[in-house]
Amino acid sequence: MNFTFILGRVRNYPEMLKKIFWWDFIVVSAALWFLEQNTPFLNDTLSRLTVSLKTPAFVIDFPGFVIPAIILAIVSKVWKFHDRLSDVLGIRQRFDLFHVLMPLAKNSRYDLTEAQVRWIMGSKRLRKLLMSVVFYKYASSGEGAAVIDRHYIEQALDQWSWYWVFLDAAFVSMITMLVSIFFIPFFYFLIPLAALVLCCLMLVTVKRLCVTYAESEVDQILNDEKRKSEIKEAFQHALQIE
Repeated sequence: MNFTFILGRVRNYPEMLKKIFWWDFIVVSAALWFLEQNTPFLNDTLSRLTVSLKTPAFVIDFPGFVIPAIILAIVSKVWKFHDRLSDVLGIRQRFDLFHVLMPLAKNSRYDLTEAQVRWIMGSKRLRKLLMSVVFYKYASSGEGAAVIDRHYIEQALDQWSWYWVFLDAAFVSMITMLVSIFFIPFFYFLIPLAALVLCCLMLVTVKRLCVTYAESEVDQILNDEKRKSEIKEAFQHALQIE
């Protein structure tokens, strides 16, 4: 069986969303199975959702947690749940500002004032505009759209896909842990707690790689005097018209 869709490197944004979807399904399935095994009322509820697929040769029984897991994974993909978590926690807000926009501005000889930094931090619309005109213009994952080496772009994109996978998994682990506190014996509460700690450790590790790859992309973008001038003008224009 080809597991590229869950373990392979992503090369563009749609592939990232696909990878996140499948990992969300796997993680939610695991959480529901854990709760089903240890919570009588949930076991009774999910058992009613068991589905049998009959063919002339065999019968496949899908456990009750599969249907809600698929539904939640679809909702997560449609709603882009990782983006919502990022908005609440300010993840991309801080990353884009401190590891992309500020280095690009500084090295293209555009001095951001403290007021402008606060402005960018507080305005999602302005931040998206700046990322579009000074970063994604040169580092887009779209086919044939990149100006810099696609290797750097794909490395960064793949690490971000894992970051969002572990972020969603951390959220599911936290919810599972909270449910466990009230409905199952204390010993079992330690399992989702351990999963949450592991996800947090992985988030820290992957975040460092995201920073490293972002620095490589920024260096590649700035490795051209013409692009430096374009970026400086883009900052001037965006921060004047907003």
